[in-house]
Amino acid sequence: MEFSEKLRLLTHVFKISNSKLAKAINVDPSLISRWKTGDRVIAAQSPHLAALADFFIRTNAYPYQKAYLSRILQTLSGYRQEHSLEDTERVHLLANWLASADGLNFPPMPDLSPDMGDPVKLLDNISNWFSQSGQPATQKRTEFFVQNPTVCAAWHKSAVSGSQQQLEIFRGINGKRQAVVNLLLDVITSQKPCTLMLVSEESMNWLTDDPQFMRYSASLLRQVIEHGHRIKIIHIVSRRTQEITGILEYWFPLHLSGQIDSYYQPQYADPMIQQTLIIVKDHFICFSQATEEQKDQGLSFLCNSPEIIHHYTRLFESCLNQCQPLLNVYTAKKRPAFQSDLRRLQDQFERLYTIRHQLNPLLMPTQLFTRLLQACSQSDVLGKEHSAEWLLASRERFIRAIEQGSDVYELLSLSALEDGDQDRFDLSGSFELISCKSICVSPAEKAAWLEQIVTLLRAHKSYHLYIISESCTHDQSHFSMTYYENQAALFTSIKIREPIVIMLREANTLHSLGLFIDRFIARIPTSQRNRDDVIQRLEQAIERLRQKYRQAPDHQVAKPQTAIVSRGGSDHTHRVEGGRGNNSLS
Repeated sequence: MEFSEKLRLLTHVFKISNSKLAKAINVDPSLISRWKTGDRVIAAQSPHLAALADFFIRTNAYPYQKAYLSRILQTLSGYRQEHSLEDTERVHLLANWLASADGLNFPPMPDLSPDMGDPVKLLDNISNWFSQSGQPATQKRTEFFVQNPTVCAAWHKSAVSGSQQQLEIFRGINGKRQAVVNLLLDVITSQKPCTLMLVSEESMNWLTDDPQFMRYSASLLRQVIEHGHRIKIIHIVSRRTQEITGILEYWFPLHLSGQIDSYYQPQYADPMIQQTLIIVKDHFICFSQATEEQKDQGLSFLCNSPEIIHHYTRLFESCLNQCQPLLNVYTAKKRPAFQSDLRRLQDQFERLYTIRHQLNPLLMPTQLFTRLLQACSQSDVLGKEHSAEWLLASRERFIRAIEQGSDVYELLSLSALEDGDQDRFDLSGSFELISCKSICVSPAEKAAWLEQIVTLLRAHKSYHLYIISESCTHDQSHFSMTYYENQAALFTSIKIREPIVIMLREANTLHSLGLFIDRFIARIPTSQRNRDDVIQRLEQAIERLRQKYRQAPDHQVAKPQTAIVSRGGSDHTHRVEGGRGNNSLS
């Protein structure tokens, strides 16, 4: 059975629509349709395989549906009893089965009429309650609720003693603001490093409706961070991207410190009773509850009871285990974490989009690439060898992904093709590096660089380069963006002095960004997207660059350069004379 057949089988048995499945794994319904028809082949390393398997393993299903899946898993596990399998094992087995083409015999299709249970007994009971003739049955059922002194003797008013705790009570919206201010001021004056844990399901009007208080609370939070304290916050988001925008507007400046960890609950559902928790671990807690109908802010409580703080801390940490990172901000100090997270994305993406203002550094000719490594390593606290190893591995992963059919769309600003005497390549504008260094690129080196890109365009249909005019990128002129479809979006500034990368992974935001990129590409003229036209434009730029360095008074023929060629996981090289040559990456 092929993947398309297996997916059709499971969706048929579980009665799952394309739209429901797409929503569950955060893809477009049309992609589910193409998978089921076989028009789109899923990659063996796709993260969607695990997401699909996890959905069918955990979905709320009828007994007959669960039984059918259990029989499949039994076959896949060598007839081990399903109860002996951990959830991760079950997901792994099902994901591997979806990815493989096999000839295993599977159970016949079940009777798809679900057993809804027999309502006759329920109706008989209801009839007895209303029927005069049902008095004995009613009397028998009522006896259960009559107090029995013998049974209840063990439970009296002083059977279990409670403990009394001191609480400060604050009333209304101004009371809540005062409680939060008191808590933050106590943290600022604390002599020991603290951890703040925040989550609020209530309306945030108490914070946002008063601009003066909003600015003051932000200044207090900044002081908290400046005093070395950390913040963990669970953001409550729905399907509205505007909520993420509001979160970023308020919290992002504070994230630049690197001392805030932001999370969100992917499967969040609005509770009937909403609560706000602001915990200073082992020190204080501020909490309140409300409902959607409640218009005022009710009561807020401030408490320093260790027992109460410990209880709510455990609740918060339990919720945190179900959350995913909402926003990561990487500075030079967080370079190892950035590289680790980026590598996971590089290893498993199916489709990648970038909006760049510079040529892709991973496609540099080797001589220039080596010089880039040296420039980056000069101020690298991790050492030159680590930088070289990371960048070379990143380059190899990028080329290998293209060779294996992963789609890469690079949207390149027209200004990147302009032929200056000396272009300055700023490393801080690259997602592959976090460094404030830059290098100069000569016309000869830039010509060789463009030739690498032309070679890749000719060799691999999965690699796409679109040329975008400055008018198209006006709103994006201060940053570059990389979008790993349905996985993560990365942003880096090309203007600020200190390099920084922002990573967003919230599903609804990613979906909105995907739609934005689709619209953005649709506005690019066809002549700037067509492969042959783009190659012609690149070759014209190459020729202009060649003429420039040939006509230069101090012109010398560029030294031979070497191009990395990825074949079978090993590196091969050949020479490129004077920036020319048939250098290949395939």
